[in-house]
Amino acid sequence: MKLFMILIVLKSSLSFPQLSRSRLMSGQSGSFRQRLRGLSGGRTMVRLSPVLEHGDTERFLKQVETTVSHVLTRYEPDVEILSLPPPEREALGVARNLDDRLRAFRRNNDCPRCWLQRTHCICPECPSLETPAENVALAGRINRIFVLMHHKEICLAVDTAKLILAAFPQRSRLIVGGIGPEFQESMEEFLIAMKGDSLVLFPSDEAKTFDALKCEYDDNKTFDVCVIDGTWEQARKLYKRYIPDEAESGPTRVQLSQASLRLLESPGHNDTVSTWRQLRRHPLAWREISTLAATRLLLKDLDTDPLADWSRLASYQQKADGGAREQLGEPRAKGFICAASQ
Repeated sequence: MKLFMILIVLKSSLSFPQLSRSRLMSGQSGSFRQRLRGLSGGRTMVRLSPVLEHGDTERFLKQVETTVSHVLTRYEPDVEILSLPPPEREALGVARNLDDRLRAFRRNNDCPRCWLQRTHCICPECPSLETPAENVALAGRINRIFVLMHHKEICLAVDTAKLILAAFPQRSRLIVGGIGPEFQESMEEFLIAMKGDSLVLFPSDEAKTFDALKCEYDDNKTFDVCVIDGTWEQARKLYKRYIPDEAESGPTRVQLSQASLRLLESPGHNDTVSTWRQLRRHPLAWREISTLAATRLLLKDLDTDPLADWSRLASYQQKADGGAREQLGEPRAKGFICAASQ
């Protein structure tokens, strides 16, 4: 029963040597803060729209960059961060962290969609699945997919939630934890949605499979879905902070079906054309599930079309894993502590 309840903690980052991670994070001194100096430093709130052009491959990264610039524009570059109220202090700290990371990312000219180096880009093999030509759509019950992402996952080559955004750019919404709705409209949209007809994939005691919930809804009921992207501890903190209790009109907690659980409990099972595991191995198989794989299995559980084929989305993780291996080298097999076990 314990395995059944905690199975769906979402962990997207794959473990590689620290040198590779620091290489991605490195950047020259300076930031957007310097370029924004002299611009409006008033208290006026500026919001960005999460809905951009359909063909814009940089839409989500641009959203993050705009959010960062809105935060940094509000404060003087030399502001004493400890003098700010806690929410503003956190937003500014997150924005400064992302500013440095985004500068390094742009300087390296990495792909803004798959977050890999251009020589390892997988985008031609991982197109949007919302186009008529692909003939693949989200489950009929899904309105929007909210990806609540810890800020440290942004631009990581080993993140898998980015492929949810890439596959379903019109239905997906990216929310960066730690930055309030006054700076990112997607956060405001998310907070409103979590008070409506929504589902969150997380291992709470009250989580049920969708099969168990079907009797509570009619066949035409549609939902917003929230998935949380980060390490075990990061996901728990984001969940506690942003997901209201069901007793307070919060979202319904869901977990994977028995059929999906059997995939995780079967060593060596290949789950159609792809494996569901991260590159990093762990003695407990359920702690290897990636954000992308968990989301895909949930969408399969929700799908009302018995002939729906989700193998195309499954193949995206294999391609992402291959690109990450080529870019960063093979993951460490020993000498590390799994973040999800802390």
